[in-house]
Amino acid sequence: MTPRRVAALLTVAAALLLAVFVVLPRLTERASPPPPEADRRAEHDSEEEPRSDEDEEREPVEEPESETARECAECNDITASPYNVAGDGRDQTQEIQEAVATGDDLYFPPGEYCTQTGAEMESDQTIEVREGASVLLCDRTSGSVSTFMLPNITNARVIGAGVLRDTSTASNRGADWRRSGVEIRGGSGHLVSGLTMVDFRMDGVYLEQHYEGRTGTSPEDITVRDVKTRGLARNGISVQGVDVTIDRLDCRDHIPVRWGGITGDCVFIEPNEPDQPVQGVVFNDLYSENNSSAVTIGLVVHTEDSPETDITFNNPESVGDYESYSIRNNHRRIRGRVTFNGAKSIGARERAIVHHRTNGHGFRTTFNDFHVERYGSDGGEDTQAVLADQGSRVFTPDPFGNLHVHFAEPPTRHPSASGPAVRTADDSGNGCREIVVSNVDPEDVEDDAGCVTVK
Repeated sequence: MTPRRVAALLTVAAALLLAVFVVLPRLTERASPPPPEADRRAEHDSEEEPRSDEDEEREPVEEPESETARECAECNDITASPYNVAGDGRDQTQEIQEAVATGDDLYFPPGEYCTQTGAEMESDQTIEVREGASVLLCDRTSGSVSTFMLPNITNARVIGAGVLRDTSTASNRGADWRRSGVEIRGGSGHLVSGLTMVDFRMDGVYLEQHYEGRTGTSPEDITVRDVKTRGLARNGISVQGVDVTIDRLDCRDHIPVRWGGITGDCVFIEPNEPDQPVQGVVFNDLYSENNSSAVTIGLVVHTEDSPETDITFNNPESVGDYESYSIRNNHRRIRGRVTFNGAKSIGARERAIVHHRTNGHGFRTTFNDFHVERYGSDGGEDTQAVLADQGSRVFTPDPFGNLHVHFAEPPTRHPSASGPAVRTADDSGNGCREIVVSNVDPEDVEDDAGCVTVK
């Protein structure tokens, strides 16, 4: 092959290489469609560009998951080794107690778990009862017992979307039947969240002092959230303590047992000793239906040195309860306040408010923006939106009163009811002090005690 021919072949090869590696890619790039919008955004977002303050403000903020929605990732399955608790309804009292006594974080998967005497938790322990799981108090004839007991410990959590249930069928609901879902005595930093509590002979959640000898330690910094109670013989929650927050408690169909001071209320607040404080207690979005009362407050035992009371209810709603809000038996020495903001009473069987035997030197009950609809559904004259009286059982010779009720609109009565919107009665002859009502027809006020101011 001649040199001229070799040179020609090399020229042709070079041209081919140029076409393949340079010209053809450029033509393909020009002919290709533009990348999708999402791809362009992804390419743009991948570039490191400085962010302005305005961009930072637009940044979406993730809402934290609630305790009830989030499963306890660090919890151990109580049915697995080494705990080996059976979830088939058989009596597992010893196995459950031994598992909880380890102090490990545990969860109950779907199933039925039977215990006769409940279990005591440890500090910093989490128990989760997951959806589809029921922990049952079963087969015990008598005695005080709670499913989970928190005895003067700290930072324990009882959470989940499952059920705590008392399965006893005995009819006795006396003092030896103090059977509750969660019992907190003293301690601090606890959370009870998401559970449904059914058929307990006493309370769903019970808060009380822990005693060592005669020295009591009150529960502090307690949160109860998104708890439902159904068919209880007593109360959804009994409260005594400091800095207690209860959000979205939902109580329905409690049995109205009226003996020995025991009632089927949603909320019951009645300290038993002079040194038991009820301070910084806040209820948000309480719902009560077909119970004795949505709220009963009786601060009976007080001395000059007793702590000042501070209780707030924000947006409570009572539907079809016997009495919606009952404040009674409060001692003359109590100081402080109970405040209801945006409360509702719909279809109360007798009364929306009972302010009974409450002696108020330094204590005031206030209802702001109170909505009352169809009070007195049981009918008759003994029905009122507000009843304030001393009653026949007089603790002291002091006047009763210090009640302010500001109606959001004039209250309405049930068609079968004929009682006045507001009534006072001084059966003891001791008189009353400062009862103020607003947004009510003065003709609808029956002021036998002579102390009502209508604004």
